[in-house]
Amino acid sequence: MKPAATMPAGGLASLLAEAQRLAASVDSGEQTLIAERLAHSVIRPLEAERGASADTTEAVVAEKGRLDQRLFKLAQRATRLRLQPELSTALLEATAALHDLIANLAPARLPALARLQAKLSPTITIAANGPYLATNVALTDWLGVPLPARPQLALCRCGASKLKPLCDGSHVEVGFNDAKDPNRVAERRDSYAGQQLTVLDNRGLCAHSGFCTGRLANVFHLDSAPFVTPSGGRMDEIIRAVRACPSGALSYAIDDLEARAQVDQAREPAIEVVQGRALPGHGRGSARRRRGSAGCAQPGRIARALQPLSLRQVAEQAVLQRHAPVRQLPRSAPPERP
Repeated sequence: MKPAATMPAGGLASLLAEAQRLAASVDSGEQTLIAERLAHSVIRPLEAERGASADTTEAVVAEKGRLDQRLFKLAQRATRLRLQPELSTALLEATAALHDLIANLAPARLPALARLQAKLSPTITIAANGPYLATNVALTDWLGVPLPARPQLALCRCGASKLKPLCDGSHVEVGFNDAKDPNRVAERRDSYAGQQLTVLDNRGLCAHSGFCTGRLANVFHLDSAPFVTPSGGRMDEIIRAVRACPSGALSYAIDDLEARAQVDQAREPAIEVVQGRALPGHGRGSARRRRGSAGCAQPGRIARALQPLSLRQVAEQAVLQRHAPVRQLPRSAPPERP
């Protein structure tokens, strides 16, 4: 993993100390949920980044005031630090949790946080053994209708979060490991020749999002062999389906010449909720294509999970969901699953 960029005095250490003070000062009852979220999703990653024995004497004591006001100031500080280049994923994860707390406790202030980081390019990053971290990324359903989101999102990929689709830090408790599964489907290129073109498929790369089988079932067959019958569709339909593949498993060739340059396309990173399937990530640009695992999604429930909630509801969001990665930091590879 790349090291965090050099920060001015009062950077991560100050943010960590202020989050610790804020968590210790909240009242019991409903606010306990907020203290737990701060502990698991803000303080824990920052402590891991700084070191458990980091000196935080430089920290600024949080100002007195209403809880939502103090949380907003903490979220502002995290967002401003997040503007620094080449930061570690720890700050992104902490910032995402603070943005979500603001979205629930003071939703009218969320646009201010969005404006603070508006100049950042949309990106989706994988935290090693942790969540998917989406910055300024559009979230839509399968029809392109926008869904509620946060400027900074941390999306669960360990499957243990109680706030799905959001990360709640459970990946640490369950010991989530994103190393490649040794029993995964091996990478192997299969060719399916047709009259006008040949479809190329690598099952080891497939994310099982169902774009091909769901949108062109007369060519791509989910439960029968051969998997591809190019004669079942028009050439333009097949090319469109191949280009829509989010994992890069599909390609095509004409006259024995692969048209990879026509398949790969620069797309803005985005997250699309696919009806009844996974939540694949888009965006190829300069990012290397990566693979993810399929899951089950209910778009309506995901939308509700991202709506502002009462304090009692903060820990009650539950949407079973997996997400496909887009790009990754150098430290480790994302999981590949059959």
